[in-house]
Amino acid sequence: MAGLFGAIGRALAPERTRASAGVPSYGMIPPLGSVPSASGLMISQATAMAVAAVYACVSIRAKDVARCTPRLFVRNDDGSRDQVTDHVVAQLFVRPNRQQTWFEFWQQMMVGYLLRGNAYAAILRDRRGNPAELIPINPDAVMVLEAADGSVFYNVNRIGLWQIAMLRNQPVAIPEEDVFHLRGISFNTLVGTSTIGLARDAIGLAMGLEQQASRWVGNGARPSGVLKAKTRLSEGAAMRLKQQWQAFSGGLQNVGQTAVLEEGVDWQAVQLTSVDLEFIQ
Repeated sequence: MAGLFGAIGRALAPERTRASAGVPSYGMIPPLGSVPSASGLMISQATAMAVAAVYACVSIRAKDVARCTPRLFVRNDDGSRDQVTDHVVAQLFVRPNRQQTWFEFWQQMMVGYLLRGNAYAAILRDRRGNPAELIPINPDAVMVLEAADGSVFYNVNRIGLWQIAMLRNQPVAIPEEDVFHLRGISFNTLVGTSTIGLARDAIGLAMGLEQQASRWVGNGARPSGVLKAKTRLSEGAAMRLKQQWQAFSGGLQNVGQTAVLEEGVDWQAVQLTSVDLEFIQ
């Protein structure tokens, strides 16, 4: 945050840019991409937000925080304070970049923070070294690098032509004084722990239950069964009969239709168990 208030550390920037970028720093769970859950489903930002409970919690909190209006004050000698409106940071509170309002910018930052435990924005500066724009970066596109001399860099994978254009003057590994990093609970100081990474099994279970229920409804909310023939069927005939039956009976639009079976074929439904009934409820 201190980097927003002036050209702090700019004299050191050329030397630090040439320094070794070091090794990736993880907050216990790697923040990039997807992580497998015990259910077998892969958990990422996109799949987690597909769960209604996750989407509701993230969107409500992100919008509430984004509604808060930030202000910049200067403290007087007598302890009172006056609001500052002509400072470059105060102007960023109104229009952080050329594309977003403050609400849009901070909502995006909060979504990354709530899902991944980290929110990143590149600080673009004018010729005087003052912050001119804040460019939000998806946490999945950032890898924090720590060097042996204590330097920290942010390796940013540019996503989209707009972000490529905005960051064209930035190195691949951006020095820490040019990155605003909001981190959550951390186990190594440098990187917040991925929230959906920690909750991957709970989210995976919710995803699995929703998909199971959706498939159940897609099959007419009925258990599967078996088609029994009195004579032996060839493999081709069995596959054809199975496909015809699924096309006839699958989906809500086919519930209640009358089936006509040929050549002594009988349908035997698998009965619902108490577990099935509880799941439906």
